[in-house]
Amino acid sequence: MDWEYIHQDGSWVESTAVLDGGVLYIGSSDSMALFAFDPDDGKLLWKFPTGGWSWSMPAVTADTVYIGGVSASPYYVPGVTLVRGLWAVDRESQALRWYLPTEKTTGYLTGGVFATPLVVGDVVYVGSLDGSFYALRR
Repeated sequence: MDWEYIHQDGSWVESTAVLDGGVLYIGSSDSMALFAFDPDDGKLLWKFPTGGWSWSMPAVTADTVYIGGVSASPYYVPGVTLVRGLWAVDRESQALRWYLPTEKTTGYLTGGVFATPLVVGDVVYVGSLDGSFYALRR
């Protein structure tokens, strides 16, 4: 093993990593974030808080990273409400470009995006736990 990153909050990672432009992007569960790492040494380059369990594989374009987040209730950490939806994060500034909230569902998983977004041209396609399939202009 060349390097490892251990979440201080004990979070695990269900997301598949994506390597693009010398940066490794991956989501996390209880850390509720999108992470960007240097793939050579594991240095954390930046972290974007999604507020939801980011289980999906990020979709990466020249300027944006797209990642979903899932919510659940009751969450085992008192006072924390998970956020559900899809985030578009600027690769350079790490600022939020836009956020798509999804409809709440019933059950322990209360909605969000678990699927990997697909970007074709200027459209982002993604399925949601609310039963919807979204096609969004970038």
